[in-house]
Amino acid sequence: ATPPRPRLPQPAPIQIFITERVEFLDGRATLRPLQIPVLDAVLHTLRTHPGIRISINGGRSSHEEPSAAHRRALAVRDHLLEYGIAQDRIFPLKDGDDTDERKGVHFEVVQEIRINDRIGFEGGSSSIQNSLPALDAVAKVLLDERPELRIRVDGHTCTDGPVEWNRVLAEERATAVRDYL
Repeated sequence: ATPPRPRLPQPAPIQIFITERVEFLDGRATLRPLQIPVLDAVLHTLRTHPGIRISINGGRSSHEEPSAAHRRALAVRDHLLEYGIAQDRIFPLKDGDDTDERKGVHFEVVQEIRINDRIGFEGGSSSIQNSLPALDAVAKVLLDERPELRIRVDGHTCTDGPVEWNRVLAEERATAVRDYL
């Protein structure tokens, strides 16, 4: 039997772009007074649109230490939290690509739409073979009704077993679903 077609919630049409970047000095992750107007604009956007979430993406130049991007994203996140933005409105921080010559942080606005259908996996597996009809239905809805969306897939596991093993399995499951879609 064909699974029922999932319905996507229809969010209000919204286009928000945060094009400003928070720039840092070489090797530093300290916010400078010059950057406060950019952060104020981000705070205003988040307060004006309570339904959106953001991703904070840290960058570093190729000659900087690998942790520079993460420290920069943390500095921006901590500033937003200090000024009242809830933690659940900020997606996990992302570190920039090592070849990213930008020494700053940029933002990505995310309008979350959840598809409540679960994609089931056998215990300890990332094989999607048993979920192909459900994934096909989700893909069809996305293509037919919301082709402009960028998709983020989160993988999950139960809490049995070592934490690191579950983290890796969750990533493998998300990758399997993303690659299929």
